[in-house]
Amino acid sequence: MNEYETKEKRFLGVLSMVICLSLLGNIPTYAAGKTVEAFKNNTYEGTSDCKKFVNGIKQQVPSYKSTLKQKTGISLKSFKGKTKAIKYWASHGSSTGRLWGSASGVDFNIHDIANFKWSGKNLEFVFLAACYQLSGDKNRGKYANAMIGNKAVRVICGYHEKAPGAGTNKDGAVVDNFMSYAKTGESVKSSWILANKKYGNNNYLVLTHKGNVQYSRFEGFPGNTYSRPGAGSTTILRFSSAKPNGVTQPRNLSANLKLGGETDGIDIAIPNYAIKATDVDVSVKGDMDVTVLSDDGGTTTLNGEVKDQGVEITADEAEDKSAEWINQAFEGVNFTDFNNGNLELREIVAAEVDLDGNSQNEVEETVAYDVTYEYTFDGIPVKGDFYSAIVDDTGVVSSMVNHNEYEIIPSQRTVQLSLEDALKALENEVKGSGGLRISTFAAEDAVMPEALDVNVAFCDSDNDGIFEPSYIFDLTDGSSYQVNSMTGECLSND
Repeated sequence: MNEYETKEKRFLGVLSMVICLSLLGNIPTYAAGKTVEAFKNNTYEGTSDCKKFVNGIKQQVPSYKSTLKQKTGISLKSFKGKTKAIKYWASHGSSTGRLWGSASGVDFNIHDIANFKWSGKNLEFVFLAACYQLSGDKNRGKYANAMIGNKAVRVICGYHEKAPGAGTNKDGAVVDNFMSYAKTGESVKSSWILANKKYGNNNYLVLTHKGNVQYSRFEGFPGNTYSRPGAGSTTILRFSSAKPNGVTQPRNLSANLKLGGETDGIDIAIPNYAIKATDVDVSVKGDMDVTVLSDDGGTTTLNGEVKDQGVEITADEAEDKSAEWINQAFEGVNFTDFNNGNLELREIVAAEVDLDGNSQNEVEETVAYDVTYEYTFDGIPVKGDFYSAIVDDTGVVSSMVNHNEYEIIPSQRTVQLSLEDALKALENEVKGSGGLRISTFAAEDAVMPEALDVNVAFCDSDNDGIFEPSYIFDLTDGSSYQVNSMTGECLSND
């Protein structure tokens, strides 16, 4: 057989294979944008947020090709990779740029990555489920620069303070909420904000390009994906609640507490009874021209998106609009149910990111108000029972309500923890087993937190709708814990 005959035979063999594959007709093909990868670099219980994220996308669009790595197979290369359209990364993090895993042992700092760029290939959306990774100083500048270039990254979602904890699957609850919103047609930016709000976490931060691209959706999800930004798009915006530099909204500090310290002179009363919830049928009125999302977490109306324009309305006007809206939009609940409750008003702010990493040069603008009313029973807040609305100059952008009726039930417990004993339980939890819980920060940040404030609330005991009185502690590191006064159980609110 001569050389020509050999080449001809090879050609015919390849041609036959192509024809056979085309005739099969069922070989899956994937668009470049329909790819997702998730990496769980720390320990967890139950179904991880990474798995929930991948499964949520594939449930909506089964044609997505996915990669899921948990505990093993994770590396710095995984973090730097940009071949997939969507990346979800879960690990411990710090404001110094450090990312590390208690499961895999992978440990690195983004500031040590030379020529760190996520642009140039398929990567479009990044989720950083890690504490403090989008905190001020140089971190946001580093990530903002990584978003810029040809075939640029559209959106990065993460946290400027503590992220929801993996140990109690609170990070998984945020993912579930995110998917619920994204599947209605909400943008990735809006879905991340609303998901964290619904869960009760206001530490979110979103980086995105200026322009319509900030309202991008995943490929195959409802709504406009908008054009992918190119090298000419160099203005990166950040959206957050409060000040995204580790500074939380002002609190009314009622006590100067020390972990394990004395409580003399601190007067705080806690009830000796529990309350039981009865479901209230809350729904959106049929004549409302809004998108409705109803699930076990409550009922939500969606009107629009958080925009990047500054508002002219005042905080008082935002409160008035939110009070009018609940009566206008919902059935089964009324503003009077929350009128005597605790009011928390936050500003949602936007600013252009300083690419040099100097947050002092960033000028924040209030783009919306986040108005939340927490329901109270006998003057005591009931955690998880609330009405909330995001308001801008156009009116209510979105709202959500989760409300029950309650009745007093006789105490089923014999223990009634004192404030001093609750502080001791808190100290044991913060220290944790095997070393300080603050080891989740970078070593240079490892300072034992102290309690700033203590309040009382009824908290869900996961016992047939029973809410038991608990001490709520806010700590100097921005974290919050609840200590059940009837069981002594201490849980993170993050």
